[in-house]
Amino acid sequence: MRIGSSFDVVAAAIFASLVFASSLVDAFSLPPLPSFNFASGFFWQRRPSPPLRPVATADDMALLKEYCGSHIQLTPFFAVTQPEGTHVIQEKDARYSLDKVEFSLENDEVTRELLVLRDNTQKITHVEVMNIANGDIVSGASSGIQVHYDARKENIVSYKMQTPAGQIYVDLRPNGNGNNSAVITLVPGFNSFTLPNVQPWDGVDLPFVFGPTNQPQLLANSWQEHET
Repeated sequence: MRIGSSFDVVAAAIFASLVFASSLVDAFSLPPLPSFNFASGFFWQRRPSPPLRPVATADDMALLKEYCGSHIQLTPFFAVTQPEGTHVIQEKDARYSLDKVEFSLENDEVTRELLVLRDNTQKITHVEVMNIANGDIVSGASSGIQVHYDARKENIVSYKMQTPAGQIYVDLRPNGNGNNSAVITLVPGFNSFTLPNVQPWDGVDLPFVFGPTNQPQLLANSWQEHET
């Protein structure tokens, strides 16, 4: 059954899935904090920031591309990938601070769906990316993204991602020129490296691109509210 056919069903499923992570083990783990478990089935523990790693090699970039798959790009800026040949259908439901985005072909067939959750400041905290085929979610082909901010909710300090290929931890460090150095850790394997000069994102308007080098379009936080 497809998730997202109604905001009530979607919101109920998301909030029912709030869990305390208790079994994720990694080299940086601390006592778990609550997190969401979407269709991608992931959960995270907060961990201290790792030290800076060597700048990514060509092999590192190829591995990162494999982990990001067709859903996400991390450089030169964070964005969600829109399938070629699709247009955007978007709705917002203020009751749940929940946005729904559909990427649809000319025949109105939806090929990908995003669920975007915001906090009470309208900052994005979670994004779920789901492939759709014949009106249903494709099993094992979803990605989940958690966004973490500093104490003032001004700047993003890290991302935690689960894609079909594995887990991606992204820790952001201001590098003095207005951009960030992004320390990447890939799990399994714990491959770790740094992406220099990653452009910052404010966490308000979700960027999406047709390809890894395209300029971003923005899913604005001014969508018309979904009527019930």
